[in-house]
Amino acid sequence: MDRKPDPGQTPNLKRPLKKLYILSGAETDKKKSVCEQLKTTLTNSVYLNGKWCWNADPMVDTVETRYMVLQNICFLLNQFLVCSVYDNIVFGWVFDQTHTIESILGSLDKQDCTIRLIHLEENQPTQADPAALPKAEAADGKNQSASVLNGFSDPDILQVISLDVASMDVNQIVEQILQTPDPA
Repeated sequence: MDRKPDPGQTPNLKRPLKKLYILSGAETDKKKSVCEQLKTTLTNSVYLNGKWCWNADPMVDTVETRYMVLQNICFLLNQFLVCSVYDNIVFGWVFDQTHTIESILGSLDKQDCTIRLIHLEENQPTQADPAALPKAEAADGKNQSASVLNGFSDPDILQVISLDVASMDVNQIVEQILQTPDPA
């Protein structure tokens, strides 16, 4: 089914550029809550939870299933990008490999769209806070996307915004994201 507007329709030339917010970071309730809050704060918005695209039992991690999930993500994001109803698309995912984000971005219809890649990280505590060390050690293996995005570059995304959200609540994180200027 073709969901693109009817070619005979007059486009609404006053519609703003769409914004695609891609949030990366460890799979946490905080990231999901930030995505949900962005969806409700922004107008005409939708949230695609990347985890939903791979909600299987059993979850089988193979080349075939990874390809299928990436294809599904790209299809859904493109459908939201061409749908005239949505101005803001929020997508949350754990990026564990550089080629994953490159594959997704390379498959998107980025015409008339601003992409904001935001990495949420919770910096590890110092040795002076021994009570927090077990939590930090557990999170260490989950926060791979920070190193993946450090070397990432895409001509359509001039910057990766990295936020240390350890001491911030969801509303503060959303406010910080919305106050960050768009790429020039």
